[in-house]
Amino acid sequence: MQEVELTKSRGAFAAAAALAVVLAFLLRGALFGGEILSQADALYQFAPWSDIAPEGYAPSNALLLDQSIVMQPWLHFAGQRLHAGQLPIWNPNNYAGQPMLGTYQSAYFWPLNWLYFAAPSWHFFAWSAFFRLWAAGMFTFLFLRTIGVRAGASLVGALGFALSGFMVAWLGHMHTHVALFLPAFFWSVERIAERPSRKRCAVLGLLLGGALLAGHLQTAVHIAGAVLLYTLFRALVSVQGNKLAPRSVGLIAVASGLGVLLAMPQLLPFFEYLGPSQGAVVLEHMEVVADVDLVEAATLFVAPGNIGSPASAQGYGEYTGSLGPNLNYSELIGGYVGRLLLLFALLQLFWLRRRRAALFFGGLALLSALVAWQVFPFYDFAHAIPKLRSTKLMRVLVLTAFSLAVLGAMGLDGVAQKWKLNRRKSNAFFAIAFLIVAAELTSFASGFNPSVPLDQVAPPTPVTDYLIEHKNQGRILGVDNTTLMPSANLFYDLSMVSGYDSMESRTMTELVALMSSDEDGAFFIKEIDYFDKGFAVGNLLGVRYLLSAVELPSPYELVMDGPTKIYSNPAAMPRAFLAASVKVIAERDARLAFLGSEGFDPSIAVLERELPNRQPQLALGKGACAIVNERDTHIEVACTLDAPGVLVLADSYDEGWSAKLDGEPVSILRVDHSLRAVAVPAGSHSITFGYEPPSLFLGLFLGAIALVILLGLLLLRDPCLKAQSSPPELF
Repeated sequence: MQEVELTKSRGAFAAAAALAVVLAFLLRGALFGGEILSQADALYQFAPWSDIAPEGYAPSNALLLDQSIVMQPWLHFAGQRLHAGQLPIWNPNNYAGQPMLGTYQSAYFWPLNWLYFAAPSWHFFAWSAFFRLWAAGMFTFLFLRTIGVRAGASLVGALGFALSGFMVAWLGHMHTHVALFLPAFFWSVERIAERPSRKRCAVLGLLLGGALLAGHLQTAVHIAGAVLLYTLFRALVSVQGNKLAPRSVGLIAVASGLGVLLAMPQLLPFFEYLGPSQGAVVLEHMEVVADVDLVEAATLFVAPGNIGSPASAQGYGEYTGSLGPNLNYSELIGGYVGRLLLLFALLQLFWLRRRRAALFFGGLALLSALVAWQVFPFYDFAHAIPKLRSTKLMRVLVLTAFSLAVLGAMGLDGVAQKWKLNRRKSNAFFAIAFLIVAAELTSFASGFNPSVPLDQVAPPTPVTDYLIEHKNQGRILGVDNTTLMPSANLFYDLSMVSGYDSMESRTMTELVALMSSDEDGAFFIKEIDYFDKGFAVGNLLGVRYLLSAVELPSPYELVMDGPTKIYSNPAAMPRAFLAASVKVIAERDARLAFLGSEGFDPSIAVLERELPNRQPQLALGKGACAIVNERDTHIEVACTLDAPGVLVLADSYDEGWSAKLDGEPVSILRVDHSLRAVAVPAGSHSITFGYEPPSLFLGLFLGAIALVILLGLLLLRDPCLKAQSSPPELF
């Protein structure tokens, strides 16, 4: 028994080393060459970076832009705030304020990100990518070993999933943070089927909690569906001489519940923000992908360069595939695992057909591909399920990739057995297959995720230097909404009205859209191409600086000339001001029409309901107010009024904020459709706004309970193991 365990351990160590060597070779420029694994050079497409772009510049992979305007700036923001002694739970620099935990992709509870928070470095991205690919491969290897696939074949399958199209295309996104857990769940289910125990239940719970904290709920939902199907399959079908007994199914259910509970610090703020978000409406009620060319999609399984590649370094030429709403190469390439593994997967299904597990993975590969390729009725059924339709169903190709990697490993092992190769010859056979797959997949992956010199990551420009010098004077708006590309402004700690995220406040989207005649403003702020009207709303939001490539008329004052011009707006309201009067407009459309009207006066506080004991349009007390103390989650305003009045804080309204007047709690009013206000009596007062969302603290409490239970299950000896002579398991 001990000899078998030792052999298994040696095989696992050898697999870990082999995977590490291939991945280190693939990422060598960023791991060891001093470069940064980032497509930050894509920012040079936009002003003001285009002002300093090298001659003949072209982005190394324009499709990966989200990394430089979402993932990396959000992580940079969090590290910056933590080292300044602040929790990064509220972002004041986009959308006039945004709850960062509610965005979900911020993933601040994801343990791997804690390494960056402890020692912020741009080199983190390469080592994080290396670990995620390596972990995905190792979990695949462990799963294949538990279902009886020999180590050499398991290693080939592990490499196939680690460098599959999905893992490569989404390497710099949160998708792969979650996808690495896919094989881990299958491995954990198999271990519970083999021998149900509290420890194995705890491992599954910790894995599920980790996946839900990793930052991409859509991928987690896709994976959860596959694991649920596999659990049902294993409850009915025996693999390796066992199947899931009722007790095992119960343990999986308990582990799942504890895993969800563990992730509550992330889940509760997300669901709290999701309800009033624009994404909850738009993504649920509109088609988020374009039609798929079935032949084109299918050919990518054998010819990933058939439609070119968006990565210029791969040498495939220009990308010529389908480009529609949220449909691009990154989705289409998701199921690719290389030609050799695909061949052996087909041999396993149609020639060998000896393994029961192959039935499940053959079905999963086919089903996920049919859904992703929009084949009737499979796609139509999945698309009809509420909430599932908004998860971008083309990305279920991650399940196709994993299934093909598993089937390919089974096929390799099956062919070696059918040919009756001895141990030495089978090892040589597996080694040759490993080298071929490594060559195929590293060739495909090389250059897709580019490495750039450090000085190309959020470089300073004359425009950003000027804005940083004057950062406390008001917010910024690019007349062209790609100028100072939101949310890349976080690299410079600059405050903008716009942002780049589907999780944005619905009321803020509606308010900002009043500044543009672009019809896409009905979807998301990020979809607005230009701002060309309703600048009274900009005055209300405290837009002090406008960035423009063309001259702007009076009253805007040119303060910096150049390819990207900076204009000062003398009519911008201060961030905190006393309303001159109030107007009550309860009906949404009428309120927005008034706010967007040509003669709108931003000093008028537009309320949804009447103030207590006040009449609409009644003049208010006059006086002065100023912000005297400010952090992201704490704002203190001093006010002096000669009569009762209304203090407007031109920041986004959110239920997580509370207010105190001279230390006593007071209600926050929603004003001007999406901002905050407080009714203030006559005299001198201190008004403090604090952001302490109950969802976060409840989530932390529930997560702590789950963690204690899971650690207890993991560390305490299982009664059913007391009589066994084998050494205690670590997992």
